[in-house]
Amino acid sequence: AGNGFHPQVNAQVNPDAPDLSGPAVLPNGKRVELLDGRHKNKRKAIERNEREQQRAQKISDLIENLRDTMEQGGWKVEMKSKYQILSTSTSYLKHLIQTTKEKERNLQKAKAEVALRNQKLEEDKVLQDGRSDPESVTSSLTAFSSSESKFRESTEDSSTNVAVTSTGKRKSR
Repeated sequence: AGNGFHPQVNAQVNPDAPDLSGPAVLPNGKRVELLDGRHKNKRKAIERNEREQQRAQKISDLIENLRDTMEQGGWKVEMKSKYQILSTSTSYLKHLIQTTKEKERNLQKAKAEVALRNQKLEEDKVLQDGRSDPESVTSSLTAFSSSESKFRESTEDSSTNVAVTSTGKRKSR
């Protein structure tokens, strides 16, 4: 050895030195245990490693599900790396948000159109209910035309020979 210490050589030179190659044993026969915590509970370390592996596997499964969902939604994920999937997912989420907002606007517009149509239908229904039968519709139309002619006759101006129509325009005869 370069620094002058070698366990085998040291054991030959000094045979009374303790043997450091095996575990340390106390005079009462008990083995000395290390107190630094790195080797104290191997079972806890194994359990911790198993939990970490399970956590990592769950993350991998979720990322794979995200990739599948993005592909089903029409997005191509060129690489299968976790980084690429997560990077592409931000664009995918922005696209979904924009599409959702657009669909909500279209839905509101459609609702407004339906409400307007329903209002017009209600108005038409009220007009139809005011006229109980088809004969009354016909009679109301003839009554309107006869009242218009009576109005025209009453507004004639005899000195200028001009008649006023229901629209208020003067008409020469």
